[in-house]
Amino acid sequence: MANLLLRSVYAKRAFMNPQMVKLNAIRSLSSVPSSNVNPHGWKSWKDIPDSALPKCPDPTNGIYETDTYKKLQKKRIWYQIPDGTPVYFKEGARDKILVYSYGIGLFAFLAYEYFIIFTEVAQ
Repeated sequence: MANLLLRSVYAKRAFMNPQMVKLNAIRSLSSVPSSNVNPHGWKSWKDIPDSALPKCPDPTNGIYETDTYKKLQKKRIWYQIPDGTPVYFKEGARDKILVYSYGIGLFAFLAYEYFIIFTEVAQ
């Protein structure tokens, strides 16, 4: 209730101030996306250059020069970019398909259990 009251007070104050109305209109009509964008311009973790990787802590150890280690470090950098995307959607369409299929599978399982409980057990 208090939250709703504060929102209404803020809305009244915003409409009384013409400068705020103008700034809100400009912001809502602008073509700039509201989410944070990748500051480096990389499209995926594969676009990260090797020069962006941290320096190896032990130059005598050959594991820091392997492709697997470089791939792991690139993914670590990619997942830490604060662009507003949840971690479970960072890989793109593949992750979206996986997460949504888990949701559909869970719904189907619960619907099946509901059906079994009320048709077989209730008799």
